Amino acid sequence: MDTVPIVATIGGNIREARKRAGYSKGKDFASALGVDASRVSEWETDTYQPTLDTILKIATFLNCSVEELLANVNEGYESTRKELDRKSTRLNSSHGYISYAVFCL
Repeated sequence: MDTVPIVATIGGNIREARKRAGYSKGKDFASALGVDASRVSEWETDTYQPTLDTILKIATFLNCSVEELLANVNEGYESTRKELDRKSTRLNSSHGYISYAVFCL
């Protein structure tokens, strides 16, 4: 029997990371993150894709990795993954802590 690869979406991964972080409702997470609740809903339903900076901010805020947010997401995100890696490296080297750098953007 062939194994079917699991393909996730960035929105689904954000939703799962949010729940693991203890935010059962998107609006509570949105308030804590300082964005509109409708924006979180758009991210989680893949209606709107978060920017690279926002993905970094979400990962830092939810205490998860960018890779976790992009796990099993289709190959169309490969360029996003590479850009995030480059940006993370640059932020880490310039500020020492990515969480500090992300919230200063």
